Amino acid sequence: MTDTRIIKKYPNRRLYDTKDSRYITLSDICRLVMDREGFEVVDQKSGDNLTCGILLQVMAEQVNSGQTVVSRDMLTQLIRVYCGGLPEGLRAYLQESLSLFLMQHQKIDELLGGSDGTDPVSALADLAQQNLTRWIELNKELLRAAQEGNLAGDDNQSEPLKTLQA
Repeated sequence: MTDTRIIKKYPNRRLYDTKDSRYITLSDICRLVMDREGFEVVDQKSGDNLTCGILLQVMAEQVNSGQTVVSRDMLTQLIRVYCGGLPEGLRAYLQESLSLFLMQHQKIDELLGGSDGTDPVSALADLAQQNLTRWIELNKELLRAAQEGNLAGDDNQSEPLKTLQA
């Protein structure tokens, strides 16, 4: 993701991919996400960043097509968190939790699909142990921040949160 692709959103609600010089759809945006392509959606007139709103539209399209893993309860909880305000520390915790889940999902796919002679059961057990250790570190950091009253702290990640990305 060295070059961020710019997608312009026009007043007529059309999306224009400046890299490929063509109009694209929400399905194309979904493909960019799945391909881990870096992009930003900006309003053509104002230059405002509209990326999050467009990503929510992609999710809504997936829900409407029946292709979602996000349940009604989960969406309801996310709205409560979003509309109720969430301290920065808890927002970072939620984001890192999802990142960890996605990393683990990718590793499991690699382990189960690999043919390198590794025993998948023991590899999964090792992965589960690493996952547990990371979760314990993350939870300790969250509790420490809560006790110190630093849940609304700055955007800098703490050391345990950085280890999740290792």
